[in-house]
Amino acid sequence: MALLALGFWLGCALFFAAVVAPTLFNPDVVSGLSRSMAGAISGAILRWFFYITYICIGVSIFFLLIASFGNASKGARRALVLCVLVLSLNAVNDLWLRDRLNKIKLQKTNASEAKAEVLQKDFDYWHNISVGVYGGAVFFGALSAIFLLPAGAGSGGKSRKPSK
Repeated sequence: MALLALGFWLGCALFFAAVVAPTLFNPDVVSGLSRSMAGAISGAILRWFFYITYICIGVSIFFLLIASFGNASKGARRALVLCVLVLSLNAVNDLWLRDRLNKIKLQKTNASEAKAEVLQKDFDYWHNISVGVYGGAVFFGALSAIFLLPAGAGSGGKSRKPSK
């Protein structure tokens, strides 16, 4: 069940990063959409993604904790640690970085042109950190899912025997 929840979450994360965000900010696709409107739409979708992360990673942690009381493999224990890390990165992005970015956007609306330029640089800096945190969460989540794959996965269900 933990692997299923991780797989669903990973699919959502990759879909957002590879399809939704690039589409919203592609001027050829959304020529009538301003950059700030694309950011607002992306932020609203990202908010839902944060909820999905809390649910899916929480479910994974729950089942991995249950497994750890039994005879959990090293891979399951590693996956548990990585899931806690993913949940922590998601919380940092959701509760701290998103709030910081929203405050900068709000300050930009009432700022002079010179101040708005400085605020835009500050926004870009924190946005890049947020993207890095998101990417780190996706990486650690994928690694966690790999640790949960059964032994011999990817070999067609057959174990390889060393050649002589």
